Amino acid sequence: MEFTKDTFTLFCNILDSISKYCSDCEIKDGRIRIRSNNKAIMYDLELPFQLSLPISSVGNFVDILKIFQPDENNPLVLNITPENKIILHDKFTDIMLDLPILDVLQNRFVEDNALEQVGFFQKTEVFSTELPEVIFTRIKTVSKNFATSIITLNVDNGTAQITIRSESKTKIAKFNIPSTECKLEDGTYLVPFALIDFPFNTPLYFKIFRLSTENLLSCMHDSSYNIYSGVVRES
Repeated sequence: MEFTKDTFTLFCNILDSISKYCSDCEIKDGRIRIRSNNKAIMYDLELPFQLSLPISSVGNFVDILKIFQPDENNPLVLNITPENKIILHDKFTDIMLDLPILDVLQNRFVEDNALEQVGFFQKTEVFSTELPEVIFTRIKTVSKNFATSIITLNVDNGTAQITIRSESKTKIAKFNIPSTECKLEDGTYLVPFALIDFPFNTPLYFKIFRLSTENLLSCMHDSSYNIYSGVVRES
């Protein structure tokens, strides 16, 4: 696998986000579909290149990756040897790492049959809004500043508003979102949110689905990336 500057930057951004919620990561045929350590968030990402790679200690792996700065004159090459070693190579440096054993990874690839058991494929859309880049960027910046990954969706008579509160409840930010399709009952919904650097070449959506099990599931997605998390309605 040869990384260009753009694919390398995208790969590091994705792994950076994953490292905040997942200890490990399994990439399978160019796809990441793993659950966070606390099972609250699931990444479902289609990479723009073919790669199968188990990664243990994602944060440490990203730190190693970031010593490289590939460009058109010096690409980064990632190879897996028959001896189960990961080789990272450019014209200045060669690094060899052990290939993790799949059975010891905490965050394994989620297969289709596991999703069927929780009614994942029987989804009914009950909320949908397109998030402009400016709103998404503000939500991401405020969430980082407030040190929280939980947003609140307030629904009142079919109108929705996103609120972010710090753990101490002393900082509050509210975001008026564009016109939506909302079939949610009025109330307050807590949504775990994993925010990565989505490429804004396509529209970005925030949706909520009702599963066949009657649980609610949120989704941030564009044409390639889907990040799912459970939704809890406050009583």
